[in-house]
Amino acid sequence: MTVCQTVYDDLNASRGVGADAIALRDSLGNVLRDLCRSESLGSARWQTLAAIDEVGRECSIENWDGYGAQPVKADVLREARRFARALPPDFPLPNVGADPDGEISFDWDFAPRRAFSVSISGAGRLSYAGLFDQDRIHGTESFRTAAPPFIIMSVRRLLFTLH
Repeated sequence: MTVCQTVYDDLNASRGVGADAIALRDSLGNVLRDLCRSESLGSARWQTLAAIDEVGRECSIENWDGYGAQPVKADVLREARRFARALPPDFPLPNVGADPDGEISFDWDFAPRRAFSVSISGAGRLSYAGLFDQDRIHGTESFRTAAPPFIIMSVRRLLFTLH
């Protein structure tokens, strides 16, 4: 099931009754349909959200990798979705995966020795690491609602130095 279908299903499961509830549900459904069809606004974000959901399904049990990996928990998935939604609309798609410690990772790998990774803990903390030819960076940033500017700047640094 796609992310769009999941949201449509949630919207249609609304318990609201009456003319106002029906009008609101119809309006929200139209907006959602347009976003899901939009290449510029919807496609990349929905693809990332779908990848998060897939990782959640595949890595939700103890030892999902056969080497003792921790399961990805619901709070990590929620925070990963919030982080994906907080990224700018024109942002490049990350590769989404799970780390053995149960965190979700967003990885941007543009060329040899040009990569950036963000791990999402579910506790309002983002760990990052980047490789820019010979330069390396790593650290942590707090995450509440907006994507930390340093993380956005770092991924864009990879993009703009490729050309």
